[in-house]
Amino acid sequence: MMHTSMPGAVATAAVAEAAGKAAASVVLLLVVVVVVVVVVVVVVVVVVVVVVVVVVVVVVVVVVVVVVVVVVVVVVVVVVVVVVERQQGEQ
Repeated sequence: MMHTSMPGAVATAAVAEAAGKAAASVVLLLVVVVVVVVVVVVVVVVVVVVVVVVVVVVVVVVVVVVVVVVVVVVVVVVVVVVVVERQQGEQ
């Protein structure tokens, strides 16, 4: 009886060892997948933040340029009106 149960025990131990190695491989694979997913998410978040910052900077620059152009146009119009009124006043 013991002779026949011994190979069974060895086989069971071998199966358990193989199952343990397979489980370790699955856990390692899951860890790698989780790390890759986290890295991809971090990269996507960084890219989105950079794009948002660039868009905000571009909008601010455009607004500043528009304000400067409007101020310059208003100053030029005021100067032209003042000069024309002075010339008409001299005549």
